[in-house]
Amino acid sequence: IAVNAAVLTVTTLSTPTPNSVVAGVVGYEYATIQLSAGSGGENVKVTKIVVTHAGGTVGEVGNLVMYKDSEVASPLATTASTATNAATVTFNFSDPIVVTRATPVTLHLKADALSGTGAHTFSVASSTSAVTATGVGTGNTLTNGSDITFAGGGQAQTHVAAGTLTLSLVSGPGAAPSANQVIAAGTSGATVFAFKLTSQYEAQKITSLKL
Repeated sequence: IAVNAAVLTVTTLSTPTPNSVVAGVVGYEYATIQLSAGSGGENVKVTKIVVTHAGGTVGEVGNLVMYKDSEVASPLATTASTATNAATVTFNFSDPIVVTRATPVTLHLKADALSGTGAHTFSVASSTSAVTATGVGTGNTLTNGSDITFAGGGQAQTHVAAGTLTLSLVSGPGAAPSANQVIAAGTSGATVFAFKLTSQYEAQKITSLKL
């Protein structure tokens, strides 16, 4: 009979993909972290995760929180505030996260884009103190670097000052004519011009339009 010790794989996923976010957006998702205990011999209890920030000025991001799986109603509670961003931010969970061998846990790191135009990348980087975890049944402490392994580096999320709005011509049947046409006097309902508006980085409200 083979007896396997508890293990934990911590992966900063490739989603969300690199993107831009307008400064002022609240609750933007900067990183997704997966915890997996599938290759070990027992379920794992996680009490601490340290998130590492790289890139732009740390003060451009604030009010960091984590959500578990699809539980979007409220973030995971921590014993100390994670409102202030830094090179590393420690999440000490009030209630440990239980990772079963059968089902990985996905954590969503969200924060407020406070200001600036920097590119911000968050991940759980390999270190001797990045994660605190124990076996649920045995209570044995998992060791970072052997029992706990790390993968993934996160994706840069770049702050921008404002969204963009692009107006483009739509041509073809039922749209703007692709060539000069003659319309008989008295014709009604003819389509003579069609265009589309495309917003990037944020929803935008159009209050006036001059043709």
